[in-house]
Amino acid sequence: MTFNFDSSLHKASDLIHKFTCSPCEEEGLNSEAQNFCVNCSKYYCALGRHKVLDRKDVKKWVVPGTVVDDLERCEYHPGKKVELFCGDHQKLCCHICVSVVHRQCSVIQHIPDVARGIDDKPKFKRLPQQIADIQSQIKKLQGSREENQQCIRDSRAQILFEIRALRRKIDKTLDQLEQNTIKELDVMVATFEEQMKKDIEQSAQLSKDIKSLADSMAKTKTNNSLAYIGYFRCQKLITETKAILEDNTSKQEVELAFVQSTGLNDLIDSLMSLERFK
Repeated sequence: MTFNFDSSLHKASDLIHKFTCSPCEEEGLNSEAQNFCVNCSKYYCALGRHKVLDRKDVKKWVVPGTVVDDLERCEYHPGKKVELFCGDHQKLCCHICVSVVHRQCSVIQHIPDVARGIDDKPKFKRLPQQIADIQSQIKKLQGSREENQQCIRDSRAQILFEIRALRRKIDKTLDQLEQNTIKELDVMVATFEEQMKKDIEQSAQLSKDIKSLADSMAKTKTNNSLAYIGYFRCQKLITETKAILEDNTSKQEVELAFVQSTGLNDLIDSLMSLERFK
C-alpha cells in the first residue's frame, strides 16, 4: 500500500510542529510554518501579501500563544496583556505584575472598569491635541538640532581652513628661520675657512722661505761673508716662524655644533595643540 503526502500539509495527526501555519490550523490542517507576519502576528507556510520573517529569522518569531497586541503588551512581561490598574502606583499591570510587585497594594482595578466612560472625559478628549502639541515640540527640537548639527559641520570646515592656514604660516616661518640659521652658519664657516686658509698659506710660505735660505747657504760654504748673511737671515726667519707657531698653537681648534634654542624647545613642548576651541 502506498501513501501520498503533501510536503507541507497534513491533517492534524502524528506530526507536531513548534510553529504551525495559522490559516491552515484554522482549516483543521497541520502545516509547519515557514514565515511569521510581524503585522498580524500570524504564521504562514507560504508567502502571501504579508510582511513576514522566514525561518532564517526564526529567533525573532513569537512563541505561539504569546502574541499580544503592542498596545496591550506589558512593558515588564512582553508575553502578557495589561488587564489591571494599580491605583496606588498609577501603573498598568498584568497578572504577573500584580502577583509579584503589587500584591500589597490596596487599589487594584480591572481595566474595563477603570476605562468605563473614558470617551466622555475632558482629559481623554484633549489627548489628540496633546499629541499634536508634543509632536510639534519634538519636530521643533529636531529641526533645531539639525540646524545646530549643520552649524557644527560648517564650523568644523572653517576651523580646518584656519588650522591649515596657520600651518602654512608656521611652515613659512620655519622655512625663514631655517634659511636665516643656515645663512648664519655659512657666514661663520666662511670666516673660519678664511682664517684657516691664511694660516695654511702663511705656513707654506714660511716653509718655502726657510728651505730657500737653507739651499742658498749650502752653496756659500767657501764664502764666509755670504755664509754669515745667510745665517743671520735664517736665524731671524726661524725666530719669526717660532713666534707664529706659538701664536697658532695657543689658539683652540675650531669645532662647530648645533645648539638648539632652549626657549624654542620649551615653546614646542608646551604646544599640545594649535588652538583651544570654545
